[in-house]
Amino acid sequence: MSPTKSYSVEKRITRSVARIILNSKSDQKSSIFIEIDNKLNNDVNDNRRKKMKKKEKVVPAANVFNSELLSGVKDNDAKSSSPSSPSCLSSISDHSRSVVTSSAASFSNTSPVRSNILSNISNTYNLHYNGKNDDVEEEHGNNKKQEKDDDDKRYEETYSIAVGPITWGKTKLGGDMLFMEESIYLFQSKSDKLMKKLWRCQRRDKKCRAVVYTDSTSASYLGNNGIDHNHPTDLLLVKKHHLINDLKRKVEDLTVNVPAAVDQGIANLGLDNEAMVNFPLPKAVVRTIYRHRANMFPPLPNDQTFEIPKQFSQTKRRESIIIYDGYKKKYDGRLLLFSTNELLQQLCETELILVDGTFASAPIGFEQLVIIMGNINGEGVPLVWALTSNRKQQTYDKIWSEIINWSLKKESRMKVKRFILDFEAAQRNSIERHFVGAEITGCWFHFCQCLYRNIGQLGLIPSYKDDAAIRTWLRSFMALPLVDNDILPYAIEYLQRHIPTGSDQCCEFLRYFESQWLLSVPRQYWHVGNLIPRSNNWIEGYNNRIGNRFGNRPNIWLFLYRLLIEEQIIEQRVQQLVFGKIQTNGSALAPENDTISRSISNLNKKYIDGDLDIEKYLKACTFLIGNADVGSANANKMVSSTAATVCPTTTPPKKKKPAAKT
Repeated sequence: MSPTKSYSVEKRITRSVARIILNSKSDQKSSIFIEIDNKLNNDVNDNRRKKMKKKEKVVPAANVFNSELLSGVKDNDAKSSSPSSPSCLSSISDHSRSVVTSSAASFSNTSPVRSNILSNISNTYNLHYNGKNDDVEEEHGNNKKQEKDDDDKRYEETYSIAVGPITWGKTKLGGDMLFMEESIYLFQSKSDKLMKKLWRCQRRDKKCRAVVYTDSTSASYLGNNGIDHNHPTDLLLVKKHHLINDLKRKVEDLTVNVPAAVDQGIANLGLDNEAMVNFPLPKAVVRTIYRHRANMFPPLPNDQTFEIPKQFSQTKRRESIIIYDGYKKKYDGRLLLFSTNELLQQLCETELILVDGTFASAPIGFEQLVIIMGNINGEGVPLVWALTSNRKQQTYDKIWSEIINWSLKKESRMKVKRFILDFEAAQRNSIERHFVGAEITGCWFHFCQCLYRNIGQLGLIPSYKDDAAIRTWLRSFMALPLVDNDILPYAIEYLQRHIPTGSDQCCEFLRYFESQWLLSVPRQYWHVGNLIPRSNNWIEGYNNRIGNRFGNRPNIWLFLYRLLIEEQIIEQRVQQLVFGKIQTNGSALAPENDTISRSISNLNKKYIDGDLDIEKYLKACTFLIGNADVGSANANKMVSSTAATVCPTTTPPKKKKPAAKT
C-alpha cells in the first residue's frame, strides 16, 4: 500500500473513531475530534507537499468535510498542540478511551494501518495498546487467575480406574459401549499395529480424559493411559445403560413381551428410594425398547404385494427357504412355499406323508398355514410349510406340482405310498390327481371330532352322559374306522337296525352319518382298520408347538422370523433321526397303537371264529376309543377336552379272573 493511500485509510478510520467520541457524553468531545483530525491532516499535507515538489503536480482539494473542519482551526494549529489540549483530553472517561481503542481496532485488519492508528490514539490519550487501562488490565488478570484456580480445584479430586469384568453394549446410534466396574467407556479408536482398542470415558461433559485399552481379539483388559477419572461414578446411569442393553438383547426374541420384560428388569435392579425418584419411568424405557425392536424389521405391509428381504428369506446356511412365491388370481392372492433342499429330499424318501392346515398360526393377510409332514424313522417331522390365500384345489395343485418338479430336477423320485389327511375334499382330490395309486386315509381323530360335534349340535350330550345304551350306540359309530374291512358292512347294517328307542335325535344322527360318511365321504377314506398311524396326531401336536412359538395370527415379519428359527431346529432333528443319534419319543408312534392293533386282530379272529357276535364285537371296539368327558361345560356344546380324549390311549378292559374256590 502506498504512503498516500495508507494515510488516507488512517484518516478515514480515525475520523470514524472520532465520531464515536462525538456521540459520547464527554464535554471535551469537540476538542478530541479536532485534535485527531488535525494530527492526521498535518501528516497528510506534509506528505502531499513532498510529493508535489517531486512531480510538480497540483494537490487535489481536500474533501468538503475536511475543508469545513479545518477552516476553523487552521490558524489554531499551535493551540491544538498546546499543553492545554492534553489537559482537556485527560478528562475523557476510561470507558470512552476503551471505546476509541476497540473501535479503531475493528475498522481495519491491515497491520501497518492498524498499528499506526492505535499508536496515534494511544500516545495522544494515554491509552494502552490493547484498549485497557492499567486498572482494567489488572482486573482482567485477576479474573483469569481466579478461573484457573477454580479449574485446578475442580480437577484436584481424581478417581482411579477400577478394573473388573467387562460387559458390552450399544449406544443409541449403534456404537460399541464397554462396561467395567460401574464405569462406562465408548469406543474411540483401534490400533491394528498394537492389536488393541482404545475406549474413552463416557463423561464428555466432565472433560474426563481417562482411556482404557482392550485386546482386539480376546477383548480382555490391557491397561489404561495413566489418567484417572475426574468425576465420581454415576451408579444410577450405569444401571440404566445396563438395563437398556440387556433388554435390547432380550427383546430380539419377538415372543418376549416388552412391558413385562421392562417391569421385571427394573424390579431386579433393587433401587433405593432416591434412585427410584431419579430413575426413568417404565413407560419411557418401554418406548426405547419398542423403538429398538421396530428398527429390526421393515414396516408392516398393508397387502400381499410386499417384498421379502434377505434377512427373512435366507437360512443360517445362506440358503433360500422360499421354494415358490407366486401371486395369481386363481390363488385368490399370494402363495408361498417354504422348505430347503435337505427337507425336500427327506420328503421324497418318506413313504408316509401327513397333511393338515392351521388357521391360528397363519400370519395376517393369509388364510391358512398348510403343514406337510413326513415319517422319518418312526417320527413325524414337518418338511414343507405353505401360506395360502384360499382352500381351493388349484392352490393345492400348485403346491404338489412344485414339490414334484423339484424332485424331477434333482432326479429324486417320490416314494410316498400313503397320505393321512383331514377330510377336506379339495386337498384329497388334488393328491389323487398327482399321486395316482397312493392310499389316502382320513384322520381317525378328525373323524371322531366331527361325530362329537354333531352330537353336541343335536343336543345329545345329556343322553350320551346319562343313558348307557345311547352312549354305546354313538360310540360304536366312532369305532367303525377300526372294524375289519370285511366286517364293516355288517357293523353299519347292525347300527342302522338297532336305533335306541324313543330318541328322535338318534334318528337325526343316523341320517347325518349316512349323508356325510357314506355318501359324501366314501368309507375307504375314513376306514383305517389296523393301519399305523391311524391319525395325524403328529401334526396336531406340532400345531400346538408353533402356536406357542408363533402366537395367534402373527404379522408376516414375526412369522418369517420364527420360521427361520424353526427350520434350523427341524434340520437338526432330521440329522439326528437319520443318523440314529436319538430314539423316538412322545411325538413318535405311541406304544398304545401296537396294543390297539393287537386288540383289533384278536377281536377280528374271535368274530371270524364265532366267539363274538356283531353286537359284542362293536361294544368291544368302543373300549378302544378312550373315555370322553362330555357335558361338563355345557349340555349342548362340546368342551375342548372332549376332542383330545379321542386319541387311542387306553387298552381293552382285562377280563376278571374267577374268584378262587374256598
